Amino acid sequence: MTANNELTIRRVTEEDVEALIELRLEALRNHPVAFSADYEKERDRSLQDWKKRIARSVIFVAWDGDSAAGMATFLRGASSKTSYHGNIFGVYVRPGYRGHGLGGRLVDRCVQWARDNDIPMVYIGAAATNTAAIRCYTRCGFRVYGLQPMAVKVAGIFYDELLMARDLERARCG
Repeated sequence: MTANNELTIRRVTEEDVEALIELRLEALRNHPVAFSADYEKERDRSLQDWKKRIARSVIFVAWDGDSAAGMATFLRGASSKTSYHGNIFGVYVRPGYRGHGLGGRLVDRCVQWARDNDIPMVYIGAAATNTAAIRCYTRCGFRVYGLQPMAVKVAGIFYDELLMARDLERARCG
């Protein structure tokens, strides 16, 4: 593993699709409470579906050479009424890279993309039990504005989700 500060974070392209699929499926398989997507459904997506996802989303991956170390996705509101805001989701850092700020760097990269594209409001959510993610997002300037009770159900157990937001016009990255 390379030192975290030597990792490269860049937007994925179609050429990265296989590494993205592997990373995403690992995240869903190993941490089902942290994501609302289902491993089985994502696993069964066609390669074309994955390429469409890359085309319509802004997905950043942290690279350690040719190996994907982490990811985060930004999706802008789809209509004229919601295009001024977006959501960060699918944030995942492989275990060997955790604890060194990579999650924050990925989130900050999404925030910077939003800022560069005149999007003043960014939302993110975290399972209420995911204290590491909540700390990370708070350090990145997000504030809790609500709670979605029973947001996901995994193995018969319901989990709440903290809803967080960051107003980019009023607060700058530190």
